[in-house]
Amino acid sequence: MPTSKQIRFASILPRGSQRIFTSISPSNLRDSESSIICYHPHGWRGVDELSETEKITINLGLVDLGQIDLLVQEGFYQNRTDFIRTAIRNQLNAHADAVKQTVARKELVLGLQHYARPDLEAVREAGETLEIRVLGLASIADDVPPELACETIDSIDVLGAFRASPDVKAALAGRIRST
Repeated sequence: MPTSKQIRFASILPRGSQRIFTSISPSNLRDSESSIICYHPHGWRGVDELSETEKITINLGLVDLGQIDLLVQEGFYQNRTDFIRTAIRNQLNAHADAVKQTVARKELVLGLQHYARPDLEAVREAGETLEIRVLGLASIADDVPPELACETIDSIDVLGAFRASPDVKAALAGRIRST
Protein backbone atom coordinates (compact mmCIF):
# COMPACT_ATOMS: atom_id res chain seq x y z
CA MET A 1 0.00 0.00 0.00
CA PRO A 2 1.81 3.19 -1.13
CA THR A 3 1.86 6.01 1.39
CA SER A 4 3.67 9.29 1.70
CA LYS A 5 4.65 9.12 5.36
CA GLN A 6 5.32 6.64 8.04
CA ILE A 7 1.91 6.51 9.63
CA ARG A 8 0.78 5.06 12.92
CA PHE A 9 -2.88 4.26 12.99
CA ALA A 10 -5.30 2.43 15.21
CA SER A 11 -7.80 -0.10 14.05
CA ILE A 12 -11.42 0.45 14.97
CA LEU A 13 -12.46 -1.89 17.74
CA PRO A 14 -15.54 -2.10 19.94
CA ARG A 15 -15.47 -0.01 23.10
CA GLY A 16 -13.48 -1.71 25.85
CA SER A 17 -11.26 -3.64 23.43
CA GLN A 18 -7.53 -3.11 23.33
CA ARG A 19 -6.39 -0.62 20.68
CA ILE A 20 -3.82 -2.04 18.31
CA PHE A 21 -1.35 0.40 16.76
CA THR A 22 0.61 -0.41 13.62
CA SER A 23 3.12 1.50 11.53
CA ILE A 24 3.76 1.45 7.82
CA SER A 25 6.86 2.80 6.10
CA PRO A 26 7.13 2.11 2.37
CA SER A 27 10.62 1.51 1.04
CA ASN A 28 10.01 3.20 -2.29
CA LEU A 29 9.31 6.61 -0.77
CA ARG A 30 11.59 9.03 1.00
CA ASP A 31 11.16 9.09 4.79
CA SER A 32 9.14 12.06 5.98
CA GLU A 33 8.22 13.33 9.38
CA SER A 34 5.79 10.82 10.83
CA SER A 35 2.22 11.60 11.71
CA ILE A 36 0.60 10.07 14.73
CA ILE A 37 -3.11 9.40 14.64
CA CYS A 38 -5.12 7.66 17.30
CA TYR A 39 -8.72 6.96 18.09
CA HIS A 40 -10.24 8.76 21.03
CA PRO A 41 -13.80 8.19 22.32
CA HIS A 42 -14.66 11.62 20.93
CA GLY A 43 -13.25 10.82 17.46
CA TRP A 44 -9.95 10.53 15.61
CA ARG A 45 -7.16 12.78 16.86
CA GLY A 46 -3.81 13.54 15.36
CA VAL A 47 -1.44 16.20 14.19
CA ASP A 48 -1.90 18.42 11.15
CA GLU A 49 -5.36 18.88 9.69
CA LEU A 50 -6.90 15.76 11.18
CA SER A 51 -8.03 17.62 14.27
CA GLU A 52 -10.08 20.00 12.10
CA THR A 53 -13.75 19.30 11.59
CA GLU A 54 -16.07 19.33 8.60
CA LYS A 55 -19.31 21.23 8.91
CA ILE A 56 -22.50 19.45 7.88
CA THR A 57 -26.08 20.65 7.74
CA ILE A 58 -29.04 18.46 8.67
CA ASN A 59 -32.76 19.06 8.73
CA LEU A 60 -34.63 17.80 11.79
CA GLY A 61 -38.32 17.59 12.45
CA LEU A 62 -39.69 20.01 15.01
CA VAL A 63 -40.67 17.24 17.43
CA ASP A 64 -37.18 15.70 17.28
CA LEU A 65 -35.62 19.11 17.78
CA GLY A 66 -37.92 19.77 20.72
CA GLN A 67 -36.93 16.48 22.34
CA ILE A 68 -33.24 17.34 21.90
CA ASP A 69 -33.84 20.75 23.45
CA LEU A 70 -35.64 19.11 26.38
CA LEU A 71 -32.67 16.79 27.02
CA VAL A 72 -30.32 19.78 26.86
CA GLN A 73 -32.53 21.75 29.23
CA GLU A 74 -32.60 18.82 31.66
CA GLY A 75 -28.80 18.66 31.67
CA PHE A 76 -28.27 15.40 29.77
CA TYR A 77 -26.23 17.28 27.14
CA GLN A 78 -24.48 20.65 27.06
CA ASN A 79 -26.13 21.72 23.82
CA ARG A 80 -27.64 20.41 20.58
CA THR A 81 -24.21 19.78 19.06
CA ASP A 82 -23.19 17.66 22.05
CA PHE A 83 -26.33 15.55 21.59
CA ILE A 84 -25.78 15.09 17.84
CA ARG A 85 -22.09 14.20 18.24
CA THR A 86 -22.96 11.67 20.95
CA ALA A 87 -25.66 10.13 18.76
CA ILE A 88 -23.24 9.84 15.85
CA ARG A 89 -20.52 8.27 18.01
CA ASN A 90 -23.04 5.76 19.39
CA GLN A 91 -24.09 4.75 15.88
CA LEU A 92 -20.46 4.44 14.75
CA ASN A 93 -19.71 2.27 17.79
CA ALA A 94 -22.77 0.12 17.02
CA HIS A 95 -21.46 -0.48 13.48
CA ALA A 96 -17.73 -0.64 14.32
CA ASP A 97 -17.37 -4.27 13.21
CA ALA A 98 -18.90 -3.54 9.80
CA VAL A 99 -16.62 -0.52 9.34
CA LYS A 100 -13.56 -2.52 10.40
CA GLN A 101 -14.35 -5.33 7.95
CA THR A 102 -14.98 -2.91 5.09
CA VAL A 103 -11.75 -1.01 5.76
CA ALA A 104 -9.81 -4.28 5.66
CA ARG A 105 -11.61 -5.53 2.55
CA LYS A 106 -11.14 -2.30 0.60
CA GLU A 107 -7.57 -1.77 1.86
CA LEU A 108 -8.28 1.76 3.07
CA VAL A 109 -5.83 3.92 4.99
CA LEU A 110 -7.60 4.86 8.18
CA GLY A 111 -7.07 8.44 9.35
CA LEU A 112 -4.75 10.90 7.62
CA GLN A 113 -2.91 10.46 4.32
CA HIS A 114 -0.82 13.48 3.25
CA TYR A 115 1.33 13.74 0.12
CA ALA A 116 4.09 16.34 -0.04
CA ARG A 117 5.88 17.34 -3.24
CA PRO A 118 9.05 15.32 -2.40
CA ASP A 119 6.89 12.25 -1.82
CA LEU A 120 5.26 12.47 -5.25
CA GLU A 121 8.62 13.22 -6.88
CA ALA A 122 9.97 10.01 -5.32
CA VAL A 123 7.01 8.08 -6.72
CA ARG A 124 7.70 9.53 -10.19
CA GLU A 125 11.44 8.71 -9.93
CA ALA A 126 10.53 5.13 -8.99
CA GLY A 127 8.33 4.90 -12.09
CA GLU A 128 5.27 4.10 -10.00
CA THR A 129 1.79 5.54 -9.59
CA LEU A 130 -0.55 5.71 -6.61
CA GLU A 131 -4.10 4.55 -6.00
CA ILE A 132 -5.07 6.59 -2.95
CA ARG A 133 -7.80 5.03 -0.76
CA VAL A 134 -8.53 6.81 2.52
CA LEU A 135 -11.21 6.75 5.19
CA GLY A 136 -10.64 10.11 6.89
CA LEU A 137 -8.60 12.89 5.31
CA ALA A 138 -6.46 12.72 2.17
CA SER A 139 -4.45 15.82 1.33
CA ILE A 140 -1.92 16.96 -1.23
CA ALA A 141 0.49 19.77 -0.37
CA ASP A 142 -0.17 23.18 -1.91
CA ASP A 143 3.24 23.25 -3.64
CA VAL A 144 2.46 20.15 -5.74
CA PRO A 145 2.01 21.19 -9.39
CA PRO A 146 -0.95 19.68 -11.28
CA GLU A 147 1.40 17.98 -13.77
CA LEU A 148 3.19 16.07 -10.99
CA ALA A 149 -0.11 15.02 -9.44
CA CYS A 150 -1.38 13.73 -12.81
CA GLU A 151 1.84 11.80 -13.46
CA THR A 152 1.83 10.03 -10.10
CA ILE A 153 -1.82 9.56 -9.05
CA ASP A 154 -4.05 7.04 -10.85
CA SER A 155 -7.09 7.38 -8.60
CA ILE A 156 -8.30 8.93 -5.36
CA ASP A 157 -11.11 7.30 -3.39
CA VAL A 158 -11.88 9.16 -0.16
CA LEU A 159 -14.56 8.55 2.43
CA GLY A 160 -14.31 11.77 4.42
CA ALA A 161 -12.50 14.81 3.03
CA PHE A 162 -10.00 15.48 0.26
CA ARG A 163 -7.86 18.63 0.35
CA ALA A 164 -5.64 19.94 -2.41
CA SER A 165 -5.10 23.17 -4.32
CA PRO A 166 -7.89 24.10 -6.75
CA ASP A 167 -5.52 23.51 -9.70
CA VAL A 168 -4.62 19.99 -8.52
CA LYS A 169 -8.28 19.16 -7.85
CA ALA A 170 -9.19 20.36 -11.35
CA ALA A 171 -6.38 18.33 -12.95
CA LEU A 172 -7.39 15.18 -11.06
CA ALA A 173 -11.16 15.72 -11.34
CA GLY A 174 -11.78 12.59 -13.41
CA ARG A 175 -9.81 10.45 -10.96
CA ILE A 176 -11.42 11.61 -7.70
CA ARG A 177 -14.22 9.74 -5.95
CA SER A 178 -15.03 11.24 -2.57
CA THR A 179 -17.98 11.92 -0.32
